[in-house]
Amino acid sequence: MTHATPTLTAMIVDDSLVDQKLAQRALEKSGLVERVVCFLYPDEALDFLRRKQRPEIDVVLLDLHMPRLNGIDFLETVTQELGEECLGTVAILATSPTPEDTARAFGFSAVKHVIAKPLQADDVLLVCAPDRWTPAHALLRLPNDMRPESSRADLRVH
Repeated sequence: MTHATPTLTAMIVDDSLVDQKLAQRALEKSGLVERVVCFLYPDEALDFLRRKQRPEIDVVLLDLHMPRLNGIDFLETVTQELGEECLGTVAILATSPTPEDTARAFGFSAVKHVIAKPLQADDVLLVCAPDRWTPAHALLRLPNDMRPESSRADLRVH
């Protein structure tokens, strides 16, 4: 999946260096993202967003459970101080998202997706180019015996 001229700037906030690098690689391989800025801690990402001279952020991949400041607290602080519009589209990443976590995340208008880790190529397409994503992309990740016969519905949380 390539794009002629990547123009998006993405921000990854994840305290797991492994998950962060996997997400960064998926974004870069997609051809949809021109620049990726990464932070291990949400307070560092918040300091970055407070800068007057910074790139406009189009997409944020935000880990839900982090030390010092969790993803929801990060969103609350950004909303109060800077407004949600400075985040672009937000996708919450979680190892095991609960219904409560998902409901709280979708309480923010910038949050468009809650995605189970690790980030996959179809997730990148969903977040960065939703007009090109179809439910068939999600089905590629299901074992053959779990694929619905008649329904092409997206079975993931997003």
